[in-house]
Amino acid sequence: MKRAYLAIGVVATIIVAWSVAWWLGRETMRTVLTQETTALAAAGIDLDYEIAWTDGYPFAHRLLLRDVTLAQDATGSLTLPSVMISRGFPGGGDVTISLPQSALLSVAGAAGSEGSAEGAAEYSLALDGGEITLSELTPEEGIVAGALAGVTVTLPPDGDGAAEGELALSGLTLRLIRPTGTAFGMADRDWRLILDAESAAIRAAAGPGTAAVGQAVSRWSAAIERVGVTARWQGTDPMLGGLTASLRSGAIAVQVAGAPPLGDAALSMGTFAGTYSVSNGLGTVRATLDETTLTHRPATGQAAPRSLAIDRVDIAQSDPVSPITSQANLEVRLSAGEIVPDDAAWNWLDAAGRLPRETGQIHFTMNARAVPSNLPDPYLPLGGRIASLAFDIDMRGLGAAAAGTVQLQIAADGSTRGGGRIVLDGSMGLIRDLIAAEVMDIPTAQFVLDLAARYARPGALPEDLVVDIRSENGQLVIGDEEVTLFQPLLPAPNPPDE
Repeated sequence: MKRAYLAIGVVATIIVAWSVAWWLGRETMRTVLTQETTALAAAGIDLDYEIAWTDGYPFAHRLLLRDVTLAQDATGSLTLPSVMISRGFPGGGDVTISLPQSALLSVAGAAGSEGSAEGAAEYSLALDGGEITLSELTPEEGIVAGALAGVTVTLPPDGDGAAEGELALSGLTLRLIRPTGTAFGMADRDWRLILDAESAAIRAAAGPGTAAVGQAVSRWSAAIERVGVTARWQGTDPMLGGLTASLRSGAIAVQVAGAPPLGDAALSMGTFAGTYSVSNGLGTVRATLDETTLTHRPATGQAAPRSLAIDRVDIAQSDPVSPITSQANLEVRLSAGEIVPDDAAWNWLDAAGRLPRETGQIHFTMNARAVPSNLPDPYLPLGGRIASLAFDIDMRGLGAAAAGTVQLQIAADGSTRGGGRIVLDGSMGLIRDLIAAEVMDIPTAQFVLDLAARYARPGALPEDLVVDIRSENGQLVIGDEEVTLFQPLLPAPNPPDE
C-alpha cells in the first residue's frame, strides 16, 4: 500500500511540476509576443491583436490571436481574422504560425476601391494551407520559413467598376534569415530572403474608368512558370548599399484582349532573369529575356495574326538613388538580337514587297561618369553632375545600318571636349524604300532630309550618310551646326523675400 501511495505521490509531483513548467512556458510565449510587438513598433510597424485563449496542454503551447493587424502608415496594413501560434512542449523548438483562409491587404497611396479608406486600395487574400515556421539557426541568426499551397490576391472593382484583378500563386515557399533579437527594418547585419513559387497567374480587367488606356484594353492575363525571388540586405541603409535582389522565371505567356480597332495581343517568353542591386548610392537593374515573341491578332477583317520574334533581349540601367558623394559610373544598355517579323507582319508593314526583309538587331550602350557637385544638374536631380558621357550604337535592318561611337568630357560650365562619328549606311535608300512602301509620307521624308542636310554629310557611297560630332572651343558641333546639350551649372537662386 505504501508503495502505491509513493507511486501516486511521484506521479502527482510530476504532473504538478509538468503543469507548472507548461504554465511558465505559456507565459514565456506571451512575453516573447509582447517583445516582438515592441520591437516592431520601434521600426514603425504597429501590431495589434486580441489574445482569445491559450491551449495545448500537456504537450504543446497554442496561442490563438484574433483580429490581428500589421500596419505602417507609409505602406498600408494587413488584417487577419485569426492566427494560431504553437510550439512543442517540452523542449520548445520551432514556433509554428498557422494562417487563416482569408486576409485583407490595404495598400496606402493607391487609388481607393469602394468601401476602402481614402487613398488606399484594398486587396482580399485567399490562403490555402498557410503555415510559417520560426527557427533558430545559431545564437546570432534566426530563420522564418513559410509555405502556402496557394494564395490568391483579388482587387475588387472600384466605385465606377473600373478595374478588378487577381493574382494567384501556387506551391509558394519562403525563407527569411535575419539576425535574432532584431525587428524588421532595424537590423544592421545580414538579412536574406528566398521566395519560390511553382507557378503564378495574373488576371486583370479594365473598365470605363481606365482613362490611361481609354477603351483600348478590356482585359489581360498572364501565366508564369517557376517564379523565384532572392534578396539580401547587409547594412543599415538600403539606399547606401548592401541591397541585392533577383527575380527569375520560366516560361511567361501574356494575353491582352483589346476592343476594336486594337485587337488582341499575346506575348510569350522562354525565360526571364533580372537583378537589382544598390552599392554606394547607385541602383542597378539588369534583365535578360530569352525567346520573346509578340503576336497581334486584328480585331476586324480576315487578316492573319502577325508576330515579331526576338531571340534575346538584354537590358541594364544604373541610376543614383542618393546624392553622389564619390565618383560613380552610370550605365544604360539595350541589346536585342535577331529581330524577325513573320510573313504576316511583313505583309502588313509592306504589302508591295518594297522593303528588304532582313533580320534586325539593336545594340545601344551609354556610359556616364558622375562626380560630386553642389550645383544642381538637371540630369542628376539627387545631386552630383555628369562629367563625361560615352555611347556606342549598332542598329541594323531593312537594308540599312547605323553604327558609331561618341565620347565627351563635360565641364561644370557646360563646355565639352571630345567627339565621335556615326555612320548611316544605306540611309538614303531606306528613306526611298519607306516612301515606296507607303510607310513614310512625303512631308515626313522631307523633314528627315532637312535634318540630314543640317547635321550629316555624304558617306563613302551615294546612299550613305555620316554624322560628325566634335568640340570647338568648348562648343559642341554636330555636322556644321552648333548645339547646346549641356547648360552651365549655376547655384540655385535664393527664394524671393516675402
